[in-house]
Amino acid sequence: MGIILSEFVANTAKYGYPDGATGTVSISLVAEDGMLKLNAIDNGLGTAAPTPEPTRVSGIGSNIVAAAASNLGGTLTNAITEKGAQLTMLFEAR
Repeated sequence: MGIILSEFVANTAKYGYPDGATGTVSISLVAEDGMLKLNAIDNGLGTAAPTPEPTRVSGIGSNIVAAAASNLGGTLTNAITEKGAQLTMLFEAR
């Protein structure tokens, strides 16, 4: 889970808050009915952020995050809107 959060925060700093911009990153982990839900949300530039080069969109970080979620048996979703970025992972509590 740490690598997933690390990648989200690194991307938030790079794309969501460029050039020293400030904002908020909220992270929560909620247990319910034997499942854990991890949410990481920022209020950065979102869809207004500069688009990464095509080679970076599916870079090594994305592959590592997908593999980490898969190893936990979880499902991972990402959303980028005009209000910022959100990552949600749902997985079974062990």
